Amino acid sequence: MRSLALLLCPCVVAVVVHLWLVANRTAFLLDLKDSDRQPSSREVLVGVLSARHHYALRDAIRETWLGYIREHPQFRHRVAVKFIIGRHGCPIPEEDREDPYSCTLLNLTDPVNGQEVEVLSVPDASVLVPSEVSVISLDFKVLHPVVITRLGVFPDGPNLEFRGNVTVKLFQVDQEEAVVTARFSPISAGASVNGVWYKPVEQFILPRGFEGTLVWESLDSTDLMTANVSRVQLNNGGGVLKLSSVEEGTLPHRSALGFPGLAGGFTFSIYDAKHILGFV
Repeated sequence: MRSLALLLCPCVVAVVVHLWLVANRTAFLLDLKDSDRQPSSREVLVGVLSARHHYALRDAIRETWLGYIREHPQFRHRVAVKFIIGRHGCPIPEEDREDPYSCTLLNLTDPVNGQEVEVLSVPDASVLVPSEVSVISLDFKVLHPVVITRLGVFPDGPNLEFRGNVTVKLFQVDQEEAVVTARFSPISAGASVNGVWYKPVEQFILPRGFEGTLVWESLDSTDLMTANVSRVQLNNGGGVLKLSSVEEGTLPHRSALGFPGLAGGFTFSIYDAKHILGFV
């Protein structure tokens, strides 16, 4: 009996070990299967802003780069793409908005046809005050194509004469090179019109949606005069331009080229003015 027990003992131990290994292997495989079912953590989340009615554009994205990401064996588990859509759509057609990304109605009132428009005029020297900074800027946006014809600077003399050295530049937003430039000096001050000294510049059509910055700069801040905005009437050409706020206390934004204000003006003509008569 003792010999039989000694013979069977290793067999029993082997069976127990075998069953234990089988049970643990099954549990291990089940854990792997469950882990495959669990969503892996995303490394990149891409949000795409989209208007509610842009169904075709969203489908185009799904059929191009988004489809590639979803089918790629590595990217599909690491990159998530979500469309961000507003709860309500915009009832204003895109061609009637200030810009495609807003829901503000384009408000054109009494546009001037075939005439040069002055953004402002200076009634007398009392509306001008000495500048405390050497660079002043004015941001604007074009809501209908215009042509800038002249750049201007305020006079710095008691009788509205110009005695300083000032450079006026027109930039497109986020561009380092000026579109047009005018330089003013005592011996080359240009022509005075309604209290502003102007010089003609090369004419370019600024298209709808153009965002520009007018910059007045001088080595000496005493050469620059700024306008008391509350006493100056601004002219946006019947709504073809949208001028940024230059009220007292306005601070420059992060990418501003100068301190917000007015150190002069400019003149422009409306391109294809007949086209916008239908909006009035």
